[in-house]
Amino acid sequence: LRVATRKCCEQEGWMPGSRSRSLSLALLLSLLLALAALHAAVRALRSRSSTATATTAFTVREERAAPAAGPLGGRFPAPPASLTLTFGTVGLKDFVSNWLWHAARVRPRLSYGVIALDDELRRLCDVWGEPAISARRLLAGGPASVDAAFAALGGGYVRDERGKFKQLGYLKALATARLLELGFDVLLSDADAVWLGDPWPWIGSRAGGQPSADAGDLPLADVLASNDMPDLRRDGQPDSVYNSGVAFFRASPGGRGGRARRFALEWANRTLATGVIGNDQTEFNRLLRNRYIDGDYSCNRPECLARDPGMYVPYSAEWVCDGG
Repeated sequence: LRVATRKCCEQEGWMPGSRSRSLSLALLLSLLLALAALHAAVRALRSRSSTATATTAFTVREERAAPAAGPLGGRFPAPPASLTLTFGTVGLKDFVSNWLWHAARVRPRLSYGVIALDDELRRLCDVWGEPAISARRLLAGGPASVDAAFAALGGGYVRDERGKFKQLGYLKALATARLLELGFDVLLSDADAVWLGDPWPWIGSRAGGQPSADAGDLPLADVLASNDMPDLRRDGQPDSVYNSGVAFFRASPGGRGGRARRFALEWANRTLATGVIGNDQTEFNRLLRNRYIDGDYSCNRPECLARDPGMYVPYSAEWVCDGG
């Protein structure tokens, strides 16, 4: 601006002498100061406008959430309902963000959200405008082991820390049991997995809808497990492992969560009592394979477990091989 103005002044003959030059420079300085003041005023106006807009948006969001539809608040349906959930601490925020981004784009729209295992992740979900369930609030009034588990987690990445990872699995299973008790079906997946389509036609959703023609008996199951084996013929084989990273639990219509809730509660307690190298997936597999005597928590090592019955899941599965 200064160079362009000076050239303009010289062309117009406004600067013939030192006095005129001084006057022109003074006028130029005044002009620059005026422009700076105008720029500051515009920025202030925009800032106030943005603040007002953000405040208005926040107010609207709060007003929408105010009439709580159920025990989880206005961002979730009232029970009985089917929820698609992930979980984590703030240390997993990038994974959780990716999971949410994909879940929000599934059609028909999922009733999805995050079980936040610390307040930092819950607040971050609020900033993102995404639904979250505070695990602390959900499990309030529980045994002392719950508070100890939250204290052990902290807010970091705990996958490589066996003791803390076991506590995370305990809280995950216990939160699942509590949601089942409230009357929610729970489709739970790790944050490093994403949903690219609607899984509920195969599972059976309380929102209704036509079940998939090839769903079989899946909509009748209390608990559904996945594994890492893409070949159906290897289900139930000694080297197959059920993956707790994607699991489903159905609340019974009679209330209190039914069989799935009892399974989730034992899963939580077995995880808390698991051996040094065990975690929630270890206990998930042992329970599904019926390796324990009911009520006996004295055994948490492979050598004292009941014999693996080697049952196939699904036991009635059929498959077709090329060439017969």
